[in-house]
Formats: sequence, structure tokens, C-alpha cells
Amino acid sequence: MSDPNAAKTPIQFLLTAAIFPLLSVKKNIVSGIIAICLLTGCSTTYVIKLTNSDTLTAKTKPRLDGHGYYVFKDADGKDVRINELRVREIEAK
Repeated sequence: MSDPNAAKTPIQFLLTAAIFPLLSVKKNIVSGIIAICLLTGCSTTYVIKLTNSDTLTAKTKPRLDGHGYYVFKDADGKDVRINELRVREIEAK
């Protein structure tokens, strides 16, 4: 076994004193950026513009249900179904 108090070569010193701490900082920065991206992805709202000029706000992404209706949760969290013929535009905000 090697003695932990033994003198280190310049390369060993460089790795332990300079490079490894930098890798740790970079890992923390990358983890933080990923966390921010995941959290902001959850906060997307959608504005649904109808053919009669009304607008609705959706918390979840409106999806067609296969029967000609968009299904989503509105700003209050209630389930909503609206005929696709009434929808003029869906915009992510």
C-alpha cells in the first residue's frame, strides 16, 4: 500500500490540487443548469385562441383525444374538452 503522507510527483499534485476540484465545480454547475431547465419546463402554459376571439389558458399541453376534441387542464386545474373546430391557434408561453 502507498503511504498517504508520501511525497507526490508533480503530476499527482496537479491532479489532486488543481484538476479534481475544478471537475467538481463543473459538475455542480452542470447539475444546477439541468435542474433549472427541468423546473422551467414544468411551468409552461398554453394560450388557446378560439374562432370566436375568446382565449383560454391551459396548464397542460392540449392534446387531441382521437374524437375531435382537445383535452387539457385549465388555469384552475379543471379538465376541459373543446372541439378542435373551435380552436384557431395554440401558443406556448
